[in-house]
Amino acid sequence: MNYAHQVELSFLCGTVALAGSALGAEGTRNFAAEGTLTSDYYEQGVLSSSLKKPFACEFSDCRGFIRIQYDAGDIAFHEYVSDSTNSYNLTRFSDSLETRKVFNSRTRKMETLDVPIKPKNSAKLIIGPTLVPHWSKDFVIPIWLAYASGCVLPADSGDEMMPPIYPLGENTYARRFFAASGLEVRTSWRKNPLPPFFTSELDVHRGGRLYWHLDALKEVPAPETMKAHDITYSFRVSEWTNIAGMTYPIVFNVVKKTLAAWPPPRTKEPAFNKSVIQFRVTSISPTSPERQFASSMPSNTLIIDERVPFPIKLSPVQGIDYHTTNGTVLSPAKVRQLSRYKFLERDAVALARQRHPNWLIMLLFMFIIVLPAIGVVRNQVSKKKGKNP
Repeated sequence: MNYAHQVELSFLCGTVALAGSALGAEGTRNFAAEGTLTSDYYEQGVLSSSLKKPFACEFSDCRGFIRIQYDAGDIAFHEYVSDSTNSYNLTRFSDSLETRKVFNSRTRKMETLDVPIKPKNSAKLIIGPTLVPHWSKDFVIPIWLAYASGCVLPADSGDEMMPPIYPLGENTYARRFFAASGLEVRTSWRKNPLPPFFTSELDVHRGGRLYWHLDALKEVPAPETMKAHDITYSFRVSEWTNIAGMTYPIVFNVVKKTLAAWPPPRTKEPAFNKSVIQFRVTSISPTSPERQFASSMPSNTLIIDERVPFPIKLSPVQGIDYHTTNGTVLSPAKVRQLSRYKFLERDAVALARQRHPNWLIMLLFMFIIVLPAIGVVRNQVSKKKGKNP
């Protein structure tokens, strides 16, 4: 293991070096960290794009807060909050600028101005039924894996089928459908043997299956050429620091590999697109135990509640969406009372009837109930005839 000799510790009063007693026993799972991430995207081995962003996080046992800050563009920041049961995945949108020609009454001339345009929704909040961040939050998941995945991974190491931390799929639509399918994925992991036993590595395996989406989710067996590329998502910690007998990850990365073309070749090495995201912690500080975190959701937000399953199966949609103008999150029971949910429920029933029409139900009834009854009657009649020749 590589250990950093020094990591800065930020207090309200300033920044000092980590001392041996800076993080006591209560600080092992109660801490805040800041750093930067770099993301490089390669198309068939050629660097296509690169970016760098700051991040901040704070954890108190299985409760946590993560924020990825965006400097420009339509997104202001991504934010993750957990409450020991659910995850709240917020995307905060930025006000955009629109160039317009306006008449200046003072100068009596037309002028060009950049006018701020507010988005229809100030934010989008996805509520997940577990602590795992939403699969679409590429920069959030690795931080959660480094500091909070132990709340989900049951043992020091393992290799088993489980609900996906990151879904399978060689394109975005396939991953979206896979996430909504309820299918499990082979996941292997290992935790650091030193306390507080943070996850040191995790791999998501294709398991010999490939998923693609054109008009529907397609599953095909992986050809022999894919055997050496079974891992599609890989997390590794490369540098640790030891503080008061506790070991914390301070440099970690994720590598994601997807097929560059479909279908994959069966006789030669396939080409891949690859994302490499590296995280480097620059400061870490103790926090008070039993911290609670709340989402910074604005009043005008689109909410997608995945705690309430979408009524129609075989859909890429995982939850019910609704709009709030007062920053209120409805309970799952109240979501089921929304007119939108009731409408979708009626659609689900109608769709089920189309798949299993009344004549098919009647036919099944004949085979299950009526025909055996006729057989019983015939047997009784035959017995009577035998007694009365």
